[in-house]
Amino acid sequence: QTRIIDPGSRVYDYPHAGVLNSPSFLTRYPTTATNRNRARARWTYLHFLDIDIERSAPRTTDPVALEDTNNPTLYNGNCTVCHATLDPVAGAFQNYGDAGNFRIEGIDALDGFYKYAEDSPYQFGDTWYRDMRSPGILTENAPSNDNSLQWLASKIVQDPGFPRATVKFWWPAVFGADPLLQPEVESDANYAARLMAFDAQSASIQELADTFIDADMNLKDLIVDMVMSPWFRTASIDESNLDPIVAQAHELADLGSERLLTPEQLARKTTTLTRFTWDNRPVYTTDTFKTGMADFYSLYYGGIDSAGITQRARDMTALMSNVAMAHASESSCPIVLREFSLEPGQRALFNDIDDATTPLSENGETTIKEKLIELHRVLHGKEYALDSSEINLAYELFEQSWNEYHNRPDSQDYTNIIGGADRKCSYKLDINIGIGLSADIEPYSVLLGDEDLGQGPEFRVNPAVDEILGEAGNDPNFAKRAWITVMTYLLSHYDYLYE
Repeated sequence: QTRIIDPGSRVYDYPHAGVLNSPSFLTRYPTTATNRNRARARWTYLHFLDIDIERSAPRTTDPVALEDTNNPTLYNGNCTVCHATLDPVAGAFQNYGDAGNFRIEGIDALDGFYKYAEDSPYQFGDTWYRDMRSPGILTENAPSNDNSLQWLASKIVQDPGFPRATVKFWWPAVFGADPLLQPEVESDANYAARLMAFDAQSASIQELADTFIDADMNLKDLIVDMVMSPWFRTASIDESNLDPIVAQAHELADLGSERLLTPEQLARKTTTLTRFTWDNRPVYTTDTFKTGMADFYSLYYGGIDSAGITQRARDMTALMSNVAMAHASESSCPIVLREFSLEPGQRALFNDIDDATTPLSENGETTIKEKLIELHRVLHGKEYALDSSEINLAYELFEQSWNEYHNRPDSQDYTNIIGGADRKCSYKLDINIGIGLSADIEPYSVLLGDEDLGQGPEFRVNPAVDEILGEAGNDPNFAKRAWITVMTYLLSHYDYLYE
């Protein structure tokens, strides 16, 4: 039987205001009894109006000027220089408490320290603090306390700073660098170059903002315009012929520079180009998969969790380089084995070559180099000539790796990568290759344990899988080993990790 609870008189319309009263925004910038929504107001100005309150006016540190205790944010000129702008917008958030809930018990979102203090000016029915400026923006007051944030959102999108702020908000995501700040100290050694870079970037931001307005503020069109701009990729400029100050300005502005791929982007790139996903593990409770780069090692590779870590790393660190190398070295073997197990024409990378092609084969060097040219084009997006230094370097790596096993007196012990003397792939990754595994073949055999002896179930690789993987690991010509080495090099290269 269905129970219907009558909410009585506490039914009210929720005044949606887009991002401003979304749970993600309100919880990302919480309020406190003393902050009183000022953090939310500060980030609203920065994200949506291109106004940085903290840089908008000089702030004194004179203790005498700041010793005032008579509501200084309302009366002290040293404080009101910022708070006169900040506090009305803070008031527009009046209906949202620390957790982002709309009006606690349907009454208000004021904190108890204010409401129940002995000398509090609070009166029943108030929704905002009487000792602060009225909710609004600049010189305008919100017409209603019930939907002040919704009203603020409508004012923001009409402000000329909104399109410019939108461009600046997306700038780091698209270009991998924060917008430049205007230099302030003329005596700095690189002041002229910094000012030139700032002016050039500001002009481009305004131009993008203008086209954003002309496109009826369609964000998709804006992203396309940003990607097509010189700030995304300017590889054609020869900086050697530029004036030194102009060249320095280019460097300071990161004009056309590559950016480090995020963990999620790198994981998708490897899966798309190679059809292999590193450390791909099923989550049986949700019928989904988690991956090494996008999930298990994401934070180690500069990722975010949107809670304690909200800024992505843009520069490679020692820890991140270790993760990148693990991704490359543990992916290269499954990729190569899977490729050569497929028929030519079904492969992603190694069509038009077989695992019998070695430096001693007829036209072997040319065939290998041609494949290296293709791999560089697919994985790095670079086109090289057959006699280029990059292709010669990669071929030398292939040849050295091939010679390491081909010339060994006990080379017959290394003709199988899976079961040879030095296994190149771990079983966890072997199974993820998925070579020849039909739906009715379970990767693991489960042996039940003995609870009386304190032994749990034991997982062993299914013998049928062993046989399939053993065949894939056959490498009598040692070419697969050499390609594994080359793939590790290519997947850990700067041109693969940065775009």
